[in-house]
This record gives sequence, C-alpha cells and structure tokens, in this order.
Amino acid sequence: MKLLYFISSCLIILTILPFEVRSQDFVAKLCDKTSAKDVCNSILQSKKGSKESDLPMLTELVIKDAQSKVSGIQAKIMELNAASNTTKLHLGACEETLTDMGDHMEEAQTGLEEKSYEDIVIAMNDATSGMKSCEEGFKPVPELKDMGSAFDQTCSIAATFADVLSGKTKL
Repeated sequence: MKLLYFISSCLIILTILPFEVRSQDFVAKLCDKTSAKDVCNSILQSKKGSKESDLPMLTELVIKDAQSKVSGIQAKIMELNAASNTTKLHLGACEETLTDMGDHMEEAQTGLEEKSYEDIVIAMNDATSGMKSCEEGFKPVPELKDMGSAFDQTCSIAATFADVLSGKTKL
C-alpha cells in the first residue's frame, strides 16, 4: 500500500512539474519578445492563473491590465481636478482622450474574441498615440507621467502578444 502511494505521488509530481516549468518558460519567452520585459513579467506574475494560461488568455490579462491603468489615470485626474482649477485647465483635454483609450481597450478585447489580431495592434497603437497627446499636461504631475508611461508599456506588450498570435512574431 505504501509503495502504491509512493508511486502515485511520484506520478503526480512528474505530471505537474513539467507543466509548471513549461508554463514559466513560455511566459519568459513571451516576455522576452516585448520591449518591456520586466513590466511584462511583473504583470503576468501578479495575475492569478497566468501560469496556467495560453497566449490568448495572457493577452486578455494584459489588455485588462491596460484598461485598469486607464481607469487609474482617469481617477487620478478627477482627484486633481477636484483639488485645483489650474490642474483642470491643463488636463481637461486629456479626459476625452482617456475615454477614447477606454474605447480602444474594448476594440482590442473584441479583436481578441474575434481572433482579429491586427485589430488589437491597431487599438493598442491608437491608445499609445492618445496617451502621447496627454504627455504635456502630465509633466507637472510626475505620478501621472509615470502612470502614462506604464500604460504605454502595457499597450506595447499587448501589441507584441497579438503579433505572436497572428504569427508575425515567432516565439
């Protein structure tokens, strides 16, 4: 009986361990393809279930992370606008741009669902361009500037994942 228990335990470990190593290798290889390897690894390590996920699921996690970053920027702008009329004047135009970026995230999500990976790349590039239009207004607020930079990196990661999904970039 002990031998049977030992053998079944070994089989379970030998079955699970290679999957765990494979999934870590897969995520590492995938993040190596991006221009923001550390950010990519940080995003995927912080998301529950990412180690067991396939590429479409990982892409969805990154898109959702970008959506979250847009929401965080919008919340910070609202906080700043409530605190100062001067800030409102400098950042007011960015609020509409950020709404557009939220729309781009939805377009990317739709592109993923429809396996139209070029749509993801276009949506992420459009969102990054939109963020660049807010950079001048973000300069006086270092926290916003950092949040915008993190958003840009996340969009770049999602676009790279879409390129891997489409076969444009080999893993």
